[in-house]
Amino acid sequence: MLQMIDKYTEGHRMFNSGDTVVAGISGGADSMALLDVLHRLAPSRGFRLIAFHMNHNLRGEESDGDEAMVRMFCGQRGICLTVVSEDVTSYAKANHIGIEEAGRNLRRLHLKNAAERNTPGKVALAHHRDDQAETILHNMMRGTSLKGLGGMHPVNGNICRPFLEVSKDAIIRYCEDNGIPFRFDSSNKDNSFSRNRIRNILIPLMEREFNPQLKSRLSGMASLMREEESYLDGLASGLLDTASVDRADDTWILDTGRLLAEDRVVCARAMRLAIEGLTGSLRDISKVHVDTAVGMLAKETGKQVHLPGGIVIERVYDRLEMRLAHDSESAKGFPEQDLFIRDADSGIYEERQISLDGSTTLTYRIFDAEQLKEIPKNKYTKWFDYDRIVGNLTVRARRDGDFLRINPSMDKKKVKDIFIDEKVPRQSRDLVPIIADDEEVLWIVGYRMSDKYKITGTTARVLEVVVSKEEHRVGKS
Repeated sequence: MLQMIDKYTEGHRMFNSGDTVVAGISGGADSMALLDVLHRLAPSRGFRLIAFHMNHNLRGEESDGDEAMVRMFCGQRGICLTVVSEDVTSYAKANHIGIEEAGRNLRRLHLKNAAERNTPGKVALAHHRDDQAETILHNMMRGTSLKGLGGMHPVNGNICRPFLEVSKDAIIRYCEDNGIPFRFDSSNKDNSFSRNRIRNILIPLMEREFNPQLKSRLSGMASLMREEESYLDGLASGLLDTASVDRADDTWILDTGRLLAEDRVVCARAMRLAIEGLTGSLRDISKVHVDTAVGMLAKETGKQVHLPGGIVIERVYDRLEMRLAHDSESAKGFPEQDLFIRDADSGIYEERQISLDGSTTLTYRIFDAEQLKEIPKNKYTKWFDYDRIVGNLTVRARRDGDFLRINPSMDKKKVKDIFIDEKVPRQSRDLVPIIADDEEVLWIVGYRMSDKYKITGTTARVLEVVVSKEEHRVGKS
């Protein structure tokens, strides 16, 4: 296996002479085998090796035992070791995320920092072929693209995965043949985690009933998908170059005609690359957001939309201006954001959440009217007849001409007049969130909702919107 890994890492140009390689070591068989292999390869390849271990403090004595074993192994081999201890449970609660994600985020942060302190630094992770199969199946079940079908990359920036073509069984044999100690993580048997159910239940079933070579086949497919993804991204990058009229740090101006002349698949990729270029990542950006950006190419001048990450996209004659929101834009109340709820048409009724201004959170979900209980009377929780919504649903500041249906006769009243009646100070009116579809206002948050969207006996689906803030209502004591 040592020769195979040596050849694999050379072929993917993972480690160069003079590099510092920071290896993430949990104490399990995968990472301990990786540490041994890298320790053996370091002299001939000319890189410096540092082991990194994070104690998650999740399994009591078991976690401490992992740390002790890694310390002992590194001490015996003379391997430089960095150990950190984190309260993963508290971090997860503070950031409102799951335990697995919290641990992963903290590990990534520490590994990134360790690599940056040792330039040129690389991070080596022990993901193997079985992990790749789990990742691909997990992506497929959530709905994915070519990128998701490509799974993990052997090299992604400074992150390297030398074992990505190695099976778990081969890693265990390597440890046993070479007397390498390793620990078992009891949490891997906990099938309350979706990844564990894929590993412990789904994959054995698929191998037994359909294809015993499943992991190998998925690995081969992933390699092909990564090649095709790379090719399409190259086309998209070329299109972005030719369509670019002007480019600055926080603004990208594009020629709409050049983009519309290209195949939509490549055009969508170009828009995704532009978004990533402005913000530095695609965090919180989904297919719906990219589709919205592409849709702006056909809008009339003056149309504008806000995407996660503070991105503003505006149609300006034959140009599309993509920019990061300036203070002047974000200062005027709540910047417009789309509530992407149309997935409900395909039966996906998941709860979603967006931040309005850093202190105000809007959570929304769709459910069948059959689940209806008593309609909430909370001023900041409202139920709407989902099927009455026309076009896109947005949350934004007020606009000239906004109105609300104020009674069963569907009479209109201007939002401006409602603010006057409610004695909302003029300087505070732009700070009140307005939820509206393409035609009219559904809800002036904290004040009044439209009669048009109220729940009736014919309602089939319900949109629930909850706005949370320490002090919701602006302008009233």
